[in-house]
Amino acid sequence: MIPVCIDLETRPAFMTPEAMQAAALASKSNPKRKGYTRAEWAADPVNQIAVWGKGALGICTARICAVAIRVGDSTHARASWTNERELVDWIAEMLPPDPLWIGHNLAGFDLPILRMAAMRYSHSWLRDRIPTYRYSKSIADTMQIAAGTSSRFAGITAHGLAQSLGLPGKGDLAVIDFPALWARAIAGEVASVETVLQNRAVVDVLTEWAIWQRMTQ
Repeated sequence: MIPVCIDLETRPAFMTPEAMQAAALASKSNPKRKGYTRAEWAADPVNQIAVWGKGALGICTARICAVAIRVGDSTHARASWTNERELVDWIAEMLPPDPLWIGHNLAGFDLPILRMAAMRYSHSWLRDRIPTYRYSKSIADTMQIAAGTSSRFAGITAHGLAQSLGLPGKGDLAVIDFPALWARAIAGEVASVETVLQNRAVVDVLTEWAIWQRMTQ
């Protein structure tokens, strides 16, 4: 198997004002604590964005908007806020026929979302190379590997794990306010948002590749 480290950045599928207000209306947040009626609270764009940030990225509702992938010594990245299919096709072009998938929380996030996207666009070649069993021998999920060595690593972020291993981590891109980014994209700042997400994906891949190498030395 050929090692392939991949990171996806995603956004909610439905980001129209109507969909966002409907999500806020259906959320479990309690507006009475702030003196609002439910309708008043849900009409506030700030609250709508907050709801998306907490629960809008399910496996079926997430859409890929940036990706970085490392095969061998080469790392490549691409972003598109609106054309997920282009990104899925590009990922398939980059993949070797028999990948060893490497990443952090890969089995719980990136691979299920990528498999769903491959199915959405009837991309059977890509779909068939994505394992469905989270403990498959073709998956090297650094979150799972770390949790297996010590309970203190359960649920640890890639940034935290990198630092615990003496690696630099993700620096300024360790924490991103994704709802704020999404709000910028809705406001028309798509190009700048794509740049941020692409840079974040690259940093994630470089960090996760370094973690995997350190853990397998």
